[in-house]
Order: sequence, then structure tokens, then C-alpha cells
Amino acid sequence: MAAFKDKILNSNLEKLTSVDKLEPKTIKTLEKLSLNDISYLILSKTDCLESKERSIEIIFSGQWHLQYFPCDELKLKKGEHKIEGNIESWALDNNWIVWVNHDIIG
Repeated sequence: MAAFKDKILNSNLEKLTSVDKLEPKTIKTLEKLSLNDISYLILSKTDCLESKERSIEIIFSGQWHLQYFPCDELKLKKGEHKIEGNIESWALDNNWIVWVNHDIIG
């Protein structure tokens, strides 16, 4: 994914990065994916020892998050659903998770 090579996103590691601040190539890639209403991205280091890849979190308006982990770090397996407090999560596979924060404060 182009976001992993985005110099702006990499310079803001572990921080919210507004989509309009990303490099044009990354914005174009996101548009091709037809992901609407993206507000922010977060690129983070990962705890996986076997991978130097980063995890990425895509934050949509309305408190929805799509998150990628490069190795099997998820506590959920494909198809599982979990509610913990205000956070509701669905595992899309062993690397991708969708979650929403139902807390009105966020």
C-alpha cells in the first residue's frame, strides 16, 4: 500500500495524520480503493518480531476504524465479533480488523 511509503505519514509515526496532508500518490491510492469519508491515518510500529512492516489504522468519520496488523497480533480470529466496553470489533481475517467506538466522547 502506498501509505507505507508516504514520507509525511512516516514522519508522523504513531500520530493522527489528516488525509489532506498526505502525499498525492497516497491520496490517489486511497481514492482507488473507494474508501469514503476517511478522516485520518495512523502508521505505527508493530510488536511482531518477524516483520519490519508497520501497522496502519484508517479512521473514518463516525468513529469507525479499519486497522491492519502485518503479523498475527490480533486477539480475534477471522469472523469473530467482540464487544469490550464502548469498543465493538470484527475480525475480517487474521490481519484486518474493523472496530467502532460507541462512546459519544470518542
